[in-house]
Amino acid sequence: MTIKKIRENKKSFVTRNTVKGAATFIAAGAILFGANTLTAKAETYTYSIPVAGVSVALTEYLEEQQSVENAASASLTERSIPTVEAVATNAQALKFINENYKNLGIANVNTSLNVRVSPGNGKVIGRIPAGGACEVLEETNGWFKIKSGDVEGYVSGNYLLTGNLAIERAVKELASIATVNVSGLNMRKSASTSSGVMRVLRRNTAVKVLEDLGEWLKITHNNSTGYIYAKYTEQEYKLAEALTMDEIRYGKEISDIREQVVAYAKQFVGNPYVYGGNSLTKGTDCSGFVKLIMAHFGITTPRTATTQYNAGKKISVAELLPGDMIVYGDKQIEHIGIYIGDGQVVHASNVKTGIKYSKYNYRKIWGCVRFIED
Repeated sequence: MTIKKIRENKKSFVTRNTVKGAATFIAAGAILFGANTLTAKAETYTYSIPVAGVSVALTEYLEEQQSVENAASASLTERSIPTVEAVATNAQALKFINENYKNLGIANVNTSLNVRVSPGNGKVIGRIPAGGACEVLEETNGWFKIKSGDVEGYVSGNYLLTGNLAIERAVKELASIATVNVSGLNMRKSASTSSGVMRVLRRNTAVKVLEDLGEWLKITHNNSTGYIYAKYTEQEYKLAEALTMDEIRYGKEISDIREQVVAYAKQFVGNPYVYGGNSLTKGTDCSGFVKLIMAHFGITTPRTATTQYNAGKKISVAELLPGDMIVYGDKQIEHIGIYIGDGQVVHASNVKTGIKYSKYNYRKIWGCVRFIED
């Protein structure tokens, strides 16, 4: 039955009794266009995408899938459409889309789609992986404002699928995701506790499941394939979402202590600079700021920038993680600040500007040191 014939059918549903043997598949038909309602596997979902003047229903997507009985129909659309059986088994995918996205967008790229702070040449603040999902908020001159993961910004409409094309792609991209629910979980080379440990995944790290082996999960993480113990994870179906530039650079495994150090240090931006001062509220200098911030977390550092540099573990700029220190100076050490990620430091600058944010390389870097070992 072709798409045209389905649309001419006066019945409000089509029944298939041959899906997965005796399973019965009931799908809403063409009469439900206005209602934007889909019934699949005895579950009803409502979905509407009013983006750029387009109203798209899951009904239309499902109707398209039913038409594949006619091979000519598939060739006319110049794309491969899943069979009715595949749609029946994708009820969970359609339910996920309906429950999590009002206006779904899918990155239609080979690698990743830049998310910018503003349309055009705005600063890149994150990236959506190929096939990753976003919520489309609005459209402006060929650019979509979107929200994906922790990233909200603008993407080019040339590389974003919306409407029924987004739904079709999302059904294919939906994957089982396992989230670590313990403080540290070994990712091993094979499904055995005697196998070598590739890395330790921190709590709340999400990984894509390639295969469920019962006690073990075969997973992929940071372009590596390995195995984790299933009982220490929570599994669900998800679509990939955008990562911030820090998450891309460091991964999502930045320790809780680093996040806490950064958050705590940011609280004092705008407070005064006082040379030799020892108060985060009434005033302190650059090394005092570092010492007081780290002391709040039980980490002892010396009092001057030079002694702090000498006491810390030397690292390169490329190794910087949020919570590490950047030391500045030309012929001698003159200043120190706390790296907070996204190419920025927070530091007690001078009497005029007080505690502030700056680009990490706003002046000549002497070196970088680490006091947090994780």
